[in-house]
Amino acid sequence: MYKKGLISIIVPVYRINIDYLKKCIFSIKMQTYKKIEIIIICDGASEEIVNVCREITSDDDRCFVINRENRGVSYTRNEGISKSKGEWITFIDADDWIDKNACEIFANKIIKNNSDFDFVMMKNYINTKLLQIEVENGFNSDCIIDKDIIFNLFQSTYGSKFGTHKYCESVWKNFYNKEFIDKNKILFDQNIKVGEDMLFNYKVWNKCNKGYYINNAIYHYRKNEESVMNSDYNKLTIKYNELYPKFEEVIKNIDNRYKENSELFSIRQLERFAINFLFNKKSRCRQFKILVNEEYYRKNIKKANIMNLQLKHAIFLVLVKLKMYHSLAIMCRLFIRNGRKKL
Repeated sequence: MYKKGLISIIVPVYRINIDYLKKCIFSIKMQTYKKIEIIIICDGASEEIVNVCREITSDDDRCFVINRENRGVSYTRNEGISKSKGEWITFIDADDWIDKNACEIFANKIIKNNSDFDFVMMKNYINTKLLQIEVENGFNSDCIIDKDIIFNLFQSTYGSKFGTHKYCESVWKNFYNKEFIDKNKILFDQNIKVGEDMLFNYKVWNKCNKGYYINNAIYHYRKNEESVMNSDYNKLTIKYNELYPKFEEVIKNIDNRYKENSELFSIRQLERFAINFLFNKKSRCRQFKILVNEEYYRKNIKKANIMNLQLKHAIFLVLVKLKMYHSLAIMCRLFIRNGRKKL
């Protein structure tokens, strides 16, 4: 049923810069580890984009291009999972790319050793027009991901270990054992429009017996300032308002202990809104004041304990609690000016 040693690479394609798309697909085709299948799903993409995908892959029988109407990234990834034949699956966003030896590094450490891990996590870079930064994500070396680390992964995204492991919520740069995914019926939630990666990983972490971390950066995440995540404040706040109750439901069903200090999840989102939207223009400070006075945020700001946060996050929370918006704006502008865009 699963082809041993085969890695299935799933690429959803929607609206995308053609040059970015080409770089993504070529980075996959040029992998030094050859036992891969490339599943490209054009999810309501334009005719030009579909033609580019077909043209680039026409000389490679490892590639499959599917073209259909738009159904969303979660549906598309689920479709890729169902059609994949590999022992392992991974996901790549169409505006990102991977190093040519990405799959080989994974294969040498996992596949060739017949390792029985349920999922494997690796590192990533953040790429902008000017910079490439290797993300330090809280791991110092290769290691087995046991139950204690899994608890930290949950808490890093949703509780008291806020920010301990960066980008652990993303599905790209991870490899998943296909038999494990199928056996536990793990799929992306098609009813939400943001945070679907994190919810998918929550299901993986909850069911897995053992994972593994490889301390190599292999994935290039392109920081797109024009994406909804970085440019459209109104759309993103609506999406996150839909996400909060979903997270509460999922975490409660998995294990209530993961909800310890879960109010810090909302503080994390306030930081994102502040950096990406609210203080890069003076006029938006009023929007932020309105946001922090909404019931959900007001309740969690009051409840959140600064002692559970790293210093930079604690300073952010103190400034919000004291309503020192001018100082908060200066803090956020400093991060923007330094090109970091993240607290």
